[in-house]
Order: sequence, then C-alpha cells, then structure tokens
Amino acid sequence: WQSHCLPAAPARQLLPPRMSASPQALFERGRDEMQAGQLRAARDSFAALLELEPHNTVAQQIMARFEELQLPEEQGDSPMEREAVSLAGLELQVVGRGREAQGTCGAHLWASAPALVEWVQDHPEIIRGRRVLELGAGLGLVGTSLARLGASSVTLTDMPQQLSLLRANVEANRGEAEAEAEAEVEVSSLVWGSPLQRCHAGHEVVVAADVVYDEPLVAPLAASVIELLLGE
Repeated sequence: WQSHCLPAAPARQLLPPRMSASPQALFERGRDEMQAGQLRAARDSFAALLELEPHNTVAQQIMARFEELQLPEEQGDSPMEREAVSLAGLELQVVGRGREAQGTCGAHLWASAPALVEWVQDHPEIIRGRRVLELGAGLGLVGTSLARLGASSVTLTDMPQQLSLLRANVEANRGEAEAEAEAEVEVSSLVWGSPLQRCHAGHEVVVAADVVYDEPLVAPLAASVIELLLGE
C-alpha cells in the first residue's frame, strides 16, 4: 500500500522534531520512516501532519491503514489501565484515560460529557429507537451511555489517530451495553469537513460533547453536522 500513496524518497537530512516541522517535512519524514520499516514512527509523523492539515486526504488514508494494521505496542510501553467510572449514574469502564493520541485531546473525560448524558436521561425521547452518531467521541463514554439509554444504534467517530483508544473503550463496555440496550455500537473515522463515508449516512441524531477548542474547527464541524443531518 505504500507504493500507491507515496513517491520514492530521496536522500535527506534529519528533520526537526515533529511538533516544529512543516507539513511537507512531516510528509517526507513519515514516507521515509515507512520505507525504513519504522511504522510506529511513521504513524506518529502522519498523525502530526493531520493535526496541521486535518483535510489532507493522503494522510487520512495512511492513518486509516495504520488503524487496520493495529500495530503492537513497543517494549517498554505501559499497558493502558482500566478504571471504573460513573457517568450520570451509569457504571462504565474507561481504558487509557489521560493517554493522548498524537494531535488529539480525546483521552479526557470532559465535564460536558456527564452533562449531556444527564440531559438525555431527562429527554429520552430524543434518542429512543433512533440511530445516533457522535462527533469527537474521544473515549466513547457518551455514545456508550446513549446505547444503554435506548438508542437503536450508535456510531462513534473521531480522528484516525484516536480510533485505537476509542475501540478499546467500546470493547471494555460492549457486553454490558448490549445486554442492557441491545444497541449496536460501531467506531468510524470522521474528519470534520471531509466527505462522509457510507457508514456515516442514515443517522437521525448527531451529538457532540466539548469538541471545539480552536475557532478554525467551527466551520468544518458545522459543515459535517449539516451534511449528516441533511444527507445528500
């Protein structure tokens, strides 16, 4: 799959640290790391590139492929810890809390998450029997809670580099959630403002909790919400 996405790499000098590198430098760095077999390093480079250019379609495709590969942890990496949390009275398991993916803030349980779940508990007709999609799902605890509160299905979406942590949390809660609500919970990549995939279509409710911190993200977020709700 490398040959379909990337041109051959010329000889080059060492690059500056990822956080100070330009998009082009990150692209070249990730390409060279891939061709050298350093897949975890390449994943981090392309994740940093997506932070600078969220709509870079080549980087999105490469990160999606890395997600499919499910790269093993390096020796010395600490395993993700699991802890029990109560979210608006619902007992859940959270995995990897505080363990950030490159370029995201999705490993925290923000205050708006329990507030949103509490509001849905007071207005269950909003989601009951409906197909729900969550934007910027992070740890996935809001969507998992909505599955227990009566949604017919829930799709959790986030940036490609966040999906491993998101899936780990879905799996940690899957048995209990499905037993209580019989709701299907899925995980999918969705970069705001980018073309939607088929799995994003057909949802009746779109939710998001504490997902915007930078003003430039507001317009692409709004564009995705409009496309999700209006369809084609």
